[in-house]
Amino acid sequence: MSQCSYQSSLDAYHDGQTPPELAREIEQHLPACDACSAELGRLVELSQLLRTAQPEAIHADELARVHQAVEGVEDRGVIRLVTGLSAVAASILIISGSWLYDGPRPNTMQIARPTVPEQTWERMASAGQIDVPVDVPQVGTALDDRTQRDTADWMVIGMGGPVEHGNH
Repeated sequence: MSQCSYQSSLDAYHDGQTPPELAREIEQHLPACDACSAELGRLVELSQLLRTAQPEAIHADELARVHQAVEGVEDRGVIRLVTGLSAVAASILIISGSWLYDGPRPNTMQIARPTVPEQTWERMASAGQIDVPVDVPQVGTALDDRTQRDTADWMVIGMGGPVEHGNH
């Protein structure tokens, strides 16, 4: 059977669904093309057979079985969806729980302070007394010591601690 460019349009032509311009072209083409004429003849014959066929009446029990089958398919789809989503949720719960149980722990180590040398007044203020430690070199004059003690007093008072002066 040879293929003609109009053969793909014969179904629509037979059903009356081609544009008028294409329908006229097919009508002019049919007398010259045996393949298209034969195919259109088969379509006409098949349509007549289908029109004359009388379907048997369906019994109530057959109809009930069809409805059960259709409902079962719908239920299986919903059940399959719910089962899948439940599995995903359970997986997320298990993974999250194990991560929280074995996951990273907060760092309990002390944060290292930078190694900046303390000033004399800082040592005195944090100790809560104004005695000049032995390891602190004495600077020049008594005025320097008094100034440092005054600064330390000011710091200790600001921190709310008592001010005790040592004997020097």
